[in-house]
Amino acid sequence: MPTSSSQEEGWCDKISTIFSKTGKIRGNNLKIPNKISYNGISYRVKEVEKLDGERNWGRTSFKYNEIHLERELPIDKKEQTFIHEMLHVAFDNTGLEWENKKEERYVRAWADNIYGILKQNKLLK
Repeated sequence: MPTSSSQEEGWCDKISTIFSKTGKIRGNNLKIPNKISYNGISYRVKEVEKLDGERNWGRTSFKYNEIHLERELPIDKKEQTFIHEMLHVAFDNTGLEWENKKEERYVRAWADNIYGILKQNKLLK
């Protein structure tokens, strides 16, 4: 969970492998499927060339039931971003209304911490 530019640069020392033979997006420890389901709704997981914004590495489209991950992300950042986008799916299913981008702040905090716990305790494999 990077908080400074030097910490963010640490995420960039790995080269991402895009797709495995099974059609899953590869990560170091987390196999990112090409589809997830939650509460009866299926979301396609797709890699895209580039998303808008410097810190926009993923996006969830509730209109089209898709999760987009930026193709060129380092593997660790792609895994963390996938967790982040799954949390958006979970938060959307709560039915809560969020004010002034609070959802994004909560999702970012939870995703960074969940990923950190999984990674530091070697629970991803």
